[in-house]
Amino acid sequence: MTQQGILEYVSDNLKRLREHHQLSQQQLADQSGVSRRTIAGLESGEMNISLTKLAAVASVLQVSFAELVSSPTAKNPHIHRVKTWQSTNGNSFAELHCSAPAQQQVELWTWSLASGDVYQAEADPEGWSELLYVVQGSLTLTLDGVQHQLSAGSSFVYASSVPYSYANLGTEPLLFTRTVAY
Repeated sequence: MTQQGILEYVSDNLKRLREHHQLSQQQLADQSGVSRRTIAGLESGEMNISLTKLAAVASVLQVSFAELVSSPTAKNPHIHRVKTWQSTNGNSFAELHCSAPAQQQVELWTWSLASGDVYQAEADPEGWSELLYVVQGSLTLTLDGVQHQLSAGSSFVYASSVPYSYANLGTEPLLFTRTVAY
């Protein structure tokens, strides 16, 4: 799945859902905290957005993040396998595998970071949690300015309502799973 394919899904789903809720682009922007220019760029398939802000848009539209980024013709609504982020050099990526209903939603992701790559995330809304499991390499997780080193085979659970980042400061590729619950 290419980044362009994801943008097409977001574009089509966003337009359809916004119209279903009878919201203007400005109303959706105001309710989600995302600029109207970003909403218009997403609908035209020409603009990217952070995962956190995309989740805020999904919340206003009363759908899960997974529903907003997935193909509307998917056979199983909980199996996605959608690449949602890729580094500029293409060596690192995040892929949403599946989701399940929870109080709101649970998502399972695979993340791969090449040596030296960092993903900086915005704080998620209160009540969100992440569960990490390192499959290969060493993950440097920074939570609100505090670093945590996670080696292969280790797990970590945290409230993601603070700024956080994932970094591969090692020399070998990093592979980890991320489960998000909200």
